Amino acid sequence: MKKSLLVKGTVAARKEDQDYAACDRILKSKAVNANHITVATCETALQDILSGTSKIVNGVKMTPVIYNITQLTANSDRYWPEDIKKILKDYLNQGDTIKAFHSEKKG
Repeated sequence: MKKSLLVKGTVAARKEDQDYAACDRILKSKAVNANHITVATCETALQDILSGTSKIVNGVKMTPVIYNITQLTANSDRYWPEDIKKILKDYLNQGDTIKAFHSEKKG
């Protein structure tokens, strides 16, 4: 909301306020499964924001990029770019990262 993606007082903005509050409550309640990287309620709120802030540009539906909401991209292109995927893969496979995430193989 601080980036003015949604217009305050609109139906979309009120819905996102409610979705954000629900996400915030779940995160603060610690009712999150520690084995999951995403929280369904929060993911839904994020996807609703992205969908609700899409624009038609030259006849093509454009949506904010999930990792950089200041950019718009074609709706089917919401995923991380290849160069970022490689960096993340390399980073996530480092021994120190695996230890920090407590993701060593057991047994």
